[in-house]
Amino acid sequence: MNEPILRKLFLIFLFFITFKLHAQPDRSLPYWNASLPVEQRVNDLLSRMTLTEKIGQMNMYGPTGFKETGGGLDDGHLGTFYNLRDIEWIDQVQARAANTRLGIPLFIAIDAVHGHGKYNGATIFPTPLTLASSWEPGLVYESSKVTAREMRATGYNWNFFPNVDVVRDPRWGRTGETFGEDPFLVSEMAAAMVEGMQGQGRLGEEGAVACIKHFAAGGQPRGGLNFAPMDISERTLREVFFPPFKAAIDAGAMSLMAAHNELSGVPCHANEWLLTKILREEWGFEGFVSTDWHDIERLIEIHKLTDNMKEAIRLAIGAGVDIHMDGDNFTGPLEELVKEGLISEKRIDRTVRSVLTAKFEMGLFENARTDFDKIDKVVLTEETEALALESARKSLVLLKNENSILPLNKKTKKIFLSGPNAHSNVVVGDWTRRQPDENIVTLYEGLQQVINQKNIDYHHCGDIVSITNESIAEAVKRAKSADVAILAVGGRSVQADEEWNFDKMHPGRTGGENVARSSLDLVGKQLELVQAVKATGVPTVVVLFNGRPLSINWIAENIEGIIEAWEPGMQGGKAVAEVLFGDVNPSGKLPITFPRSAGHIPDYYNHKPSAYYRKYKYEESTPLYPFGFGLSYTTFEYANIKLSREKAALGSTVTASVEVTNTGDRLGEEVVQLYIRDKLSSVTRPVKELKGFQKVALKPGETKTVRFQVNPEMLSFYNLQMDWGVEPGEFEVMIGRSSQDHLNIRLTLEE
Repeated sequence: MNEPILRKLFLIFLFFITFKLHAQPDRSLPYWNASLPVEQRVNDLLSRMTLTEKIGQMNMYGPTGFKETGGGLDDGHLGTFYNLRDIEWIDQVQARAANTRLGIPLFIAIDAVHGHGKYNGATIFPTPLTLASSWEPGLVYESSKVTAREMRATGYNWNFFPNVDVVRDPRWGRTGETFGEDPFLVSEMAAAMVEGMQGQGRLGEEGAVACIKHFAAGGQPRGGLNFAPMDISERTLREVFFPPFKAAIDAGAMSLMAAHNELSGVPCHANEWLLTKILREEWGFEGFVSTDWHDIERLIEIHKLTDNMKEAIRLAIGAGVDIHMDGDNFTGPLEELVKEGLISEKRIDRTVRSVLTAKFEMGLFENARTDFDKIDKVVLTEETEALALESARKSLVLLKNENSILPLNKKTKKIFLSGPNAHSNVVVGDWTRRQPDENIVTLYEGLQQVINQKNIDYHHCGDIVSITNESIAEAVKRAKSADVAILAVGGRSVQADEEWNFDKMHPGRTGGENVARSSLDLVGKQLELVQAVKATGVPTVVVLFNGRPLSINWIAENIEGIIEAWEPGMQGGKAVAEVLFGDVNPSGKLPITFPRSAGHIPDYYNHKPSAYYRKYKYEESTPLYPFGFGLSYTTFEYANIKLSREKAALGSTVTASVEVTNTGDRLGEEVVQLYIRDKLSSVTRPVKELKGFQKVALKPGETKTVRFQVNPEMLSFYNLQMDWGVEPGEFEVMIGRSSQDHLNIRLTLEE
């Protein structure tokens, strides 16, 4: 008998033993009455809980720790499981929780980053950085809604996502799971994801709790290394790193995860200013704060704030942490701290109240069990697969199209295809387990669907780190007889095998959690492959699959056509093929700057005026590709930028408008971007800041007027006294196609 069957039989055996040992809870009590308001049900249940049961709701276990200790599940002393990979197991632990004294259901948590990717057979959407390239919050909303629905159908109800970090150092391995470098764009995407995940009101049976992370400022760590310190001003925190968290909380986010890193000398997990004064007292957050994995313990092991777990717990809970991830040596010490008066039971009640509120709102008390018959009807349907394809189409960025090499002609007689990412599941991206091959469309398979497969000469050149000189020689030989060459290069993010083993340090993994890089160059012999094929004289197109910006200077200078595909999800190969051959007109724009090298970092568009007052001696100081950049197969002309009033009273709203015309010969979509600059101010301001964007579709020859409301909030900042507001004076209003290509007009605000 194989291991999975034995495991399931063992779980069933445990369930029946447990069912006999524990009595059913009294379901006549008020908190079981679904017709009562949630607040009343919470109050009733909370009044019946012992201190140990309350603290149990503050603890979570992963599968390993639970197997070793049981985690107090059968005593009602456990609130959350995470990373349970077996849906039968999930159903059984919920059944066991239902037969404890009070019958409180469990949170079942997972990292569902761009689809329910740890579930085998789920809908896998483009990664967040990819979706951000669409500049369409609506796509993020819809994909998150699908993710939540698939989570709930398979027993999961708490998502450790979205990652709303603003990235200012793309060496950081987690760049691809963020929405990029700009606080406004990240805020828009974060709010959309929270609303899609949780619903725009009560959670309900198809909503999942969203967990915004990592609070705060993990996106610019020292050296690009995960966990590394952040030493930063309060002004930068408030103007750059805080806004996406505030936007997500305003959108209803019910949970938040503290960051691994320290912040100006204080670890985030013990930072009362961050987790209490800002988060709760200033912003009014009423949800619950989870640790990241093992981070109370790291107050001892890494940060050296204390040498014992009890004091580490006191520091974390006192600062504002609510839930511990994960396992033993938490419940007992915390109970001692309460009995000793070092932490009040009222503080414990605050946490438990927020946890129970979410569990009631999701309907877990009515039904926490998995409906196995429903899974096939919900997970990966024709509709969700179509949404994955459309999301990929909208997110691809055309970086270069010299001499209109693209789109390619479907009648091309022979196409040479090579590169380590040409026929690879790299398209699905980070935070996924191995998915069924039939669910994933690689670039090679996408080309077969879009054109005559007899025209394609596919050359398997090896993995990212295994390309050999012999393989390159073979590529050259075969490319010489082709009419065009397509080379798929880039990176590969962390993925798990069927047993959920994440081989993060495998040499072929170039991105993902804890996979930082000291260089942004192509790994291995990928560039040599591109250079050798280009040297044959065959027209060449490069498709990049990667989870962070790369320094591709030679490619940018020498290759005719370049597409940034990022990690476009399960249908990514088809979407890229459609763009290559013109079935789809690309409309994506970069949500993050492409630096020329790692030595150019930090290299974000909204820098201060003095950042480039001096230049690099031997290299350009400008980015390779700027934030907001992206080409189309048609052309757009901007004209007649106007303000409804060029002089206005302080505190008033002004309309800015511009005419955009499709001057090409095919339908296209353009992301029109609004930037603002305060010309003179009491503290230095960025050279420009994104404050609005609209995506407009235009037929050939069509003109549309795009309007933005420029309001006081857009013009506000923290002044010399750290007060938020607008200062009178002149503002530059910029509208255009990227952060470096726009029309300008001046607005004067008078007192």
